[in-house]
Amino acid sequence: MIKKNRLIGILSILAILLLASCAQQPVTKPIDPAILYQNERAALAQNALAQHQPRQTLKILNHIPAVSMPANILSNHYRLRADAYAMIGNHIESARELIWREQYLTEDGINNNHLAIWEQLSLLSNEALAYLRTATAPDILSGWMELLYITRSYQQDEKQLKVRIQEWLQRYSQHPATIDMLPQFTEQSQRRNSLQKRIKRIALLLPLEGKLATNASNIRDGLMAALLQYPAEKRPELRIYDSSGDSSLITDIYQMATADGADFVIGPLRKEAVEELSRQTNLPVPVLALNQINSESTPDNFYQFALSPEDEAWQVAERARLAGHQQALALLPQGNWGDRVLQAFSEHWLDIGGNMLEVQRYDRSKVDFSDPIQALLDLDQSKKRYRQLKRITGKAIQFEPRRRQDADFVFLLSTPNTARLLRPQFRFHRASSLPIYATSHIYTGYPNPKLDQDLNGIRFCDIPWTLPQQFTSPLTQQMERWWSQDMQHYRRLIALGIDSYGILPYLKELGSGAYHRYDGMTGVLQLDEQRRIHRNLVWAQFKKGKPALLPDISVDIPEQSRDII
Repeated sequence: MIKKNRLIGILSILAILLLASCAQQPVTKPIDPAILYQNERAALAQNALAQHQPRQTLKILNHIPAVSMPANILSNHYRLRADAYAMIGNHIESARELIWREQYLTEDGINNNHLAIWEQLSLLSNEALAYLRTATAPDILSGWMELLYITRSYQQDEKQLKVRIQEWLQRYSQHPATIDMLPQFTEQSQRRNSLQKRIKRIALLLPLEGKLATNASNIRDGLMAALLQYPAEKRPELRIYDSSGDSSLITDIYQMATADGADFVIGPLRKEAVEELSRQTNLPVPVLALNQINSESTPDNFYQFALSPEDEAWQVAERARLAGHQQALALLPQGNWGDRVLQAFSEHWLDIGGNMLEVQRYDRSKVDFSDPIQALLDLDQSKKRYRQLKRITGKAIQFEPRRRQDADFVFLLSTPNTARLLRPQFRFHRASSLPIYATSHIYTGYPNPKLDQDLNGIRFCDIPWTLPQQFTSPLTQQMERWWSQDMQHYRRLIALGIDSYGILPYLKELGSGAYHRYDGMTGVLQLDEQRRIHRNLVWAQFKKGKPALLPDISVDIPEQSRDII
């Protein structure tokens, strides 16, 4: 009894102390359950995005939060939806979500939001911009799309650009872009004009002899064609320096060019020479090297521009993933070229949520590729299982080899002649329905229906100039008239020469601001943090032996009811 009373006393004291402590705590306002719910949905959506599940993200964020919600919750809701649409490849809907988001942003966040809208719409082709712009002025989304179309179309014609922007202003006088983007256009245009006027002399460092001499001469011809578009009084002087010798001498050649008064150096072309020049701690005159190296540390004035197969492999991965594919097969040639491209493709493919099922190599010196194709398609395993079953049962069994059914597509790296042998062998081995994606190396660069019939169905990326229905300009039309038949083989190198001059005034501003891309003859050009230029290419598919343009991928997700809660 004493113990029981003592226990009751202790409990009473504890109760009094607990009540006293509660009395000392400030009374806090309970958290709104609706806010808790929205924060929970946002966390789930963010997690789905991190796992490359954009459709799941959109499903989670299907309901629009009530407008009475805090601005940061509403802003985050639309940002997550925009990110999900961007991951799918539906850039028009991503931009639309960002436009809705803007009403919940502070002044500091609005400019970044405008850049995000611009970036998403920049991923659409001119054809898509024209086709998808259905609403008339003063519709905000249409205003963004029309402004982008204008700046692209007249990017290299400052006089016409000003005229077209003034016409746009008359139609969209209250458009959000007038706050910050148009002043950026004006400021950047003035900087470009100033820089272009300061470039009086260009030094071109190319190997005029040896195995790269043909490539070098075509790059030179492209650059000279670009220069000849300007009146003589506005045209910078071009001096060519031979870099055929030992790569260790490239620094001496660079110093000679700067001593001769060069305002910009284009080249070198050979990778070893690019590596040697990149080791210099100080480059007083900027350099646009015509190859790319792996170094993450280069001088501030050192830019790199190349027809990189790694860029193309990256874009094959993007295109296949946006098409809904996940399980990949890869067939590449033996050697360093195949190794480099496979590494670029597989790293990005895995990063964006794809799986690599099988990789096989082929010998380019052969014409029969049955062994690597059968191994790729698991036909060799099918035959092995048949032999084992026949041995176990001791009976003749009716058998037809069956290819694997878990693959979504094949990534093929090949030149045209080899691809013309490979594609029929895929058909023979029961893989005619399996999509094949390739880089530009599969196409000669000019139509040849008789030889390319065997490539029908293959999708590939390439520079705009090889697909005339995608890109025409007075310069390209003029060069088509100048060209001999043999020069058609070198379109890509000539385009590299043209763009290596055209991009010079844009280098400082690429990657930031309104002009974060340059629409060139080698593709849409962008700059990364290491000052390497990357090309975004156009897509085509062989039909009746000719490349036919493929549209931008924009996955159509039906809008479900999005009720206010």
